[in-house]
Amino acid sequence: MRVDAYCHRASVDVIALQEVRADACTQRQLEKLLKERGWQVFWGGVAPPHNGTRKRGQGDFPGVALLVRSHLSALPCDCPGELDPWLHAGRLMALEVEGLVIFNLYAQSGHGDTKQVQLRHKLNEDLFTCAAHFEYRPVIAVGDWNDHVTDTPFALHTCMAGGTVRAGAVDERGRYVPTYVSGEVSSTIDGFILNKHAAPLYIDGDTAVDEGLQHRPLWLQVQAAVYLPSKRCLKPRKDLGAGAVSDAVSARCWAHHQATFLAACASHDVSTAWLIWSQCFEDILLESSLLCANGQCRPDDRGTRRGVTAETRCSNEYNAPMHQRKRAMTLEQRRLYKTQCQLRQLARGHLAHPAAVRTATKVIHTLLDLAPGLPSPELGDLLEPAVAKTLLTHLEKFCQRQCEQDKRDRIAAWKQRIRTDWSVDRARVFKWIRGENLEQIHAVFENGVLHRGAEATFAALRRFWVPVYALPADMVAQTVRAQPAQQYCLNVDPTTVKCQSGVDPEMLMRFNRRLKAFSAGGPDGWEAAQWKRMDLRTAGFLSLFLECCTQASAWPDILTSAHTVFIPKDGRRGVQDVSKLRPISVACLAYRAWAWSTLQKINTSMPELVHANQFGGVPGRTCADMYLQMQLELERVLVGEVPEPGEPDLRPHGYTEDSWKFFDTLQPPRIGQLLLDAGMCPEDVGLWLAFYAQHERIFRIGRTVDSVALRPERGVLQGCPLSLFASNLLMRRWCLTIEAVGAKPCAFVDDREVEAPDCATLQAAVDASRQFNRDEGLVTVLGAQKTFAWHASPPEATVSWGDEALPVQTHWTLLGTDMSATSQPCVSTRKARAQAMVQVMRRLTSLPLCSHERQFPAASAAVAKGIYGLEAHSIPRAELFPLRTCLLRVVWEGKPRRCPEAAVTMCFQGHVLDPEMAVHYASFCALRRALQAPAFMQQWLATWSAVTKRGCVRGHGPVREFRRRLRTLGWDCNDGVSFTVPTLTGPVSVDVLATPKPEFLHHVRNSLRVMLLKRAENRRKDFVGVTVADLDVTRIVLHADKHTLLRKSLQTLICGAITTQHVRHLAGLTPTAKCPFCDGDDEDVFHVLWSCPAWQGIRDDLAHLRLRPAVWPPAMRLCGYYVPSARHAPSAASWQAVQVVLARIIQARTQHLTRNNLFDERANVPEDAEAQDSKDFASTTHAAAEQDQALAASCSRGCRGCAERG
Repeated sequence: MRVDAYCHRASVDVIALQEVRADACTQRQLEKLLKERGWQVFWGGVAPPHNGTRKRGQGDFPGVALLVRSHLSALPCDCPGELDPWLHAGRLMALEVEGLVIFNLYAQSGHGDTKQVQLRHKLNEDLFTCAAHFEYRPVIAVGDWNDHVTDTPFALHTCMAGGTVRAGAVDERGRYVPTYVSGEVSSTIDGFILNKHAAPLYIDGDTAVDEGLQHRPLWLQVQAAVYLPSKRCLKPRKDLGAGAVSDAVSARCWAHHQATFLAACASHDVSTAWLIWSQCFEDILLESSLLCANGQCRPDDRGTRRGVTAETRCSNEYNAPMHQRKRAMTLEQRRLYKTQCQLRQLARGHLAHPAAVRTATKVIHTLLDLAPGLPSPELGDLLEPAVAKTLLTHLEKFCQRQCEQDKRDRIAAWKQRIRTDWSVDRARVFKWIRGENLEQIHAVFENGVLHRGAEATFAALRRFWVPVYALPADMVAQTVRAQPAQQYCLNVDPTTVKCQSGVDPEMLMRFNRRLKAFSAGGPDGWEAAQWKRMDLRTAGFLSLFLECCTQASAWPDILTSAHTVFIPKDGRRGVQDVSKLRPISVACLAYRAWAWSTLQKINTSMPELVHANQFGGVPGRTCADMYLQMQLELERVLVGEVPEPGEPDLRPHGYTEDSWKFFDTLQPPRIGQLLLDAGMCPEDVGLWLAFYAQHERIFRIGRTVDSVALRPERGVLQGCPLSLFASNLLMRRWCLTIEAVGAKPCAFVDDREVEAPDCATLQAAVDASRQFNRDEGLVTVLGAQKTFAWHASPPEATVSWGDEALPVQTHWTLLGTDMSATSQPCVSTRKARAQAMVQVMRRLTSLPLCSHERQFPAASAAVAKGIYGLEAHSIPRAELFPLRTCLLRVVWEGKPRRCPEAAVTMCFQGHVLDPEMAVHYASFCALRRALQAPAFMQQWLATWSAVTKRGCVRGHGPVREFRRRLRTLGWDCNDGVSFTVPTLTGPVSVDVLATPKPEFLHHVRNSLRVMLLKRAENRRKDFVGVTVADLDVTRIVLHADKHTLLRKSLQTLICGAITTQHVRHLAGLTPTAKCPFCDGDDEDVFHVLWSCPAWQGIRDDLAHLRLRPAVWPPAMRLCGYYVPSARHAPSAASWQAVQVVLARIIQARTQHLTRNNLFDERANVPEDAEAQDSKDFASTTHAAAEQDQALAASCSRGCRGCAERG
């Protein structure tokens, strides 16, 4: 059992434990209790009251672990920041696991100081040491400490031993003292809800009790419990009815044990103090049960009568005959006495009789299933200790069977709800298991929103280079140190190996045995026939692979990826026959070696962000830093550095538009250098280069390659399977990295303006591409233009593509092969994922939350950091618009004519909610975080310098993408880390690292808001004339303390969402644009706010200001923005009154329109007004009038209704 408690100066809400079970009755009582405390209770969970003290992003949550273990899902909480997107403002909403409502994990405004943290750790040690022999039971505490104990570090510890509930606290000196518990109880089979009062004891030789300390409700899960006496010298409770004990009994028992108890507390012997306290409590129960068993102790016996004390009177009544005692009993006492007799019979072994079984069931429900709010008699008050102990044994067995049945029912209901109601993909319902495949990391919440943050993105990245099975880290380290590399993993039991889907452990072991034989005996260890049949190049790369495996650090990654690297010709995984290995498989191995080398460099240069493990590298903080570093390395290689005079030009030639076609434009010497960096020997690298030298280059790429430079060192060979695979390998890897988990991206080979010497060479290249696709199980789809060309080609020549003859033209434009898993054109994975997230967002509209509370779960599941994973990746705006529209509908429902730029700028946090702003904002945050590493700073500056010297080059990469973002925001960059930001007071110099983080991010958010408002100003005339200062002032006025309806009306005004008759007339919805509330001009926004006489009574409150809205800018007079620099602009305080009046006008207009739509007042409209309508409206009105006349003529009585209608 794990208990995490808070010690801080702010309020404490919850102590969360591993698992809690609750039946329906307990949940109803809990919901009722929470509603009284101001919590929001709805289907599926509860949400705590938010005091607004904590804001999103103000540090991690300190020292709290939520462990919710179930059969279908679980959440890890080793790092508090992992649940940050779901626990905004310190709360968790709508989460239910197996019938348990998880609520209000924590609501803390800051970290505790060092002294309080030390006290908390000392408390946990004392708790677990002194109570190790007790049987623990789970507990959830809800509520706040009062102001009296804000400076006292408190912690609650609950255990159960023989049906006793104990609690404790820590005083200011760090010592553990008991806490007395009392209050009302409503008990059920699984749980108790009690209102408890707690007071710590400060032991200084005397007992000092602080009576002002109170706790809010506590939820304890015990099967049976008895009350501890209250805190005033064990004064008896007054609300237990006939079961109350007398003051004399309590005082006598406490006086007998008081000296030894205080002595044990003074010597800090907690265990002895607890034993003495338990013995005292048992003595009290023993004496009180003798009095209460016969109903002789009554709660209203106070004082004495004729000089006889209460103790003497109870003793005399106890010796009276039974029939006299029965006549003296009240009706309640007689029922209690009958229950006592039934319990004694049950305890003496009469449970075998059927009638006794029914009686036992009745008694159990009487004791443990009372209606909410009724007091429950305690077992110690009903029976003597021996009978109560026997009955408790039977009750525990009954409760255990009942809980097991309830648990099975809850599990079945949970599974059925997943299959039917929520429509959650069962393939995504996984467990969080440490040490297993991290690809299966997903948390399924009840509202269907999936957390797609850094862990999910990193799981996709691990698909590429992390091995297919996971071994314990200690086994890997021990084996690597103790044995040679060739002997590694050869003695592992296949049954203990955890493989991914589609990988057989036996297959891996067979490959290990073959590899062991080859490494031990070399070519002599194999059959001569197999060695002769083996391709020479394949054998050379296999020896290269074995050479790499001699390095102990490289062995785990290389070996475990080998069975996916070596692909036999029959297409099956694993190596059945080494002679079936192909060079194309070795290309994948070479690239994996290069990727592994890159990861090692990152691990070495970025120790603060990434830490290494046995598989190569795992990001310690976030995977975006590692992605950004690898992208920088690729961009710098692609761009190249300008060579010095006399040095060879190693820059890539023929740079294409596709930035991920790394091998397509990189020169073979550069590839050889990468292989050398990966740890390959120079002889094997020479074998690689000789392989290219033996083939002629049959294509040239782009216009950057001159017509005579067709030698193989001018680029990777085109047309051979190895070159095609290498050209697409990097792009496919990045697709798997950036896109969602389980995505199946396409790989493209596009050659622009290709020329060949003759038709035969062109036909050979086409056949090679078709053969490569066929071997890889891909379907080739030609581009839109199926034309080829060569020098001086005859017009009647053709090239065959399968059964299809393609015409050949002199000017060839494009040869495109789309290698995909299907023959149909593939849709963009980002677009498909955005469409899927739109469907998920629509389900969030059912949450009973306000708009500001609903934006956080929606944004954390949909914006760039949750969906797209990589901040530096370029995302088209066209793909973000549908998602932003859906998000605005989730948080603000349907508002026609609303300006989305104004909504995400003024009403909501745009850098959190708007996908476009989130992409820009996350890129700046990732850059600032990554530049803190010195190695990354050097590489960033080197890449920036290379891109600047190269000039404007088409392509993508972190530097070019960041430069595009700077141009979008209007910033000027000086040297890659310092920028010039335009402000109202003039340009300001901002440095990424030197400028404080709040100030730097403030400039980013302001620039993003200005960017969106400029876009809105260019699209709509009513948003002209707004600056950054106007935004700040308007936001202050908007978020002032106003009524909720007025604030909603102001949001409607600021976002330009007022639908007037003029707008409806332009849209063709109404025949005229006249104002329906007056006989004046057309109803536009200016008429509604400043001219319509129907709302003049509301505008009279502003008569003393003498406003002149006609000379104001459009954004001020039509949308309510405050522009202090405008002519005749009022003060800021006056403008707040103006906004309130405008909101009242909009609210009154909306109410009138709603009333007119609900109640038809067409009968009061004059005939000349009907004549002004269009033909459609007129025909409808005349038809209704003819029907009314016919009805009046048919009525012979001349009733009042017919007369009024006539």
